[in-house]
Amino acid sequence: MKHLIVWGTGAHAGNVLATLERLAKPEFASVALISDLKVPPVALPWSAPLLGDRRLLQRLDPQKYAVFPAVGLPQYRKLMMEFLFALGFEIPTLVDRSAILEPGVRMGPGCLIRAQSFVGYQAHLAAGVLLNTGAQISHEAQIGDYASLFSGARVLGRVKLETGVLVGANAAIAPGTQLGAWSRIAMASAVYQDIPAYATVQGNPAIVIKQFTGPPPAVLLPVE
Repeated sequence: MKHLIVWGTGAHAGNVLATLERLAKPEFASVALISDLKVPPVALPWSAPLLGDRRLLQRLDPQKYAVFPAVGLPQYRKLMMEFLFALGFEIPTLVDRSAILEPGVRMGPGCLIRAQSFVGYQAHLAAGVLLNTGAQISHEAQIGDYASLFSGARVLGRVKLETGVLVGANAAIAPGTQLGAWSRIAMASAVYQDIPAYATVQGNPAIVIKQFTGPPPAVLLPVE
């Protein structure tokens, strides 16, 4: 049984630790935190110890440690997962015991499936997908790498989300639609037609309010 390092000390790290407490069975020998932010250990509200920053990972044995990147935004999750894969670390998928996964569901590494989420029959979640509390994925949907569904978001049957899509809280995506890479769906919006890559949409029906030419930038924080 490996030890787990949670990379991050923000609100999303709290979500990860809460999910770890609600796994169907213990999967890790111990849990600790690292952070690239200057956060005094006394400020952390969790019992897991803070061991240092990401430089610690260079000294850990990937045969003994797994690492989970605790960040909500897709572009940073992608960056952190690529960093961890390059070092040879396993990135586990974490599923809250209250989540429902129907038969035929497939999930890649680094997914976080939070409380009361639902994943329907033969849906496919690629690497680093986040389903926040109460998010729903219907049958045969394809969810691309690093996509994020915030609380209450609903993706209906045979929808395809490409890499890095972010679906805001309580948004709904109609059956059979396709959301282009790194598109953003504003909270409570309703999408009835395909969305181009790098677009931000809002409303019911959702319309494009911003169009970018590429994915959002992301860099690792400098450490001293």
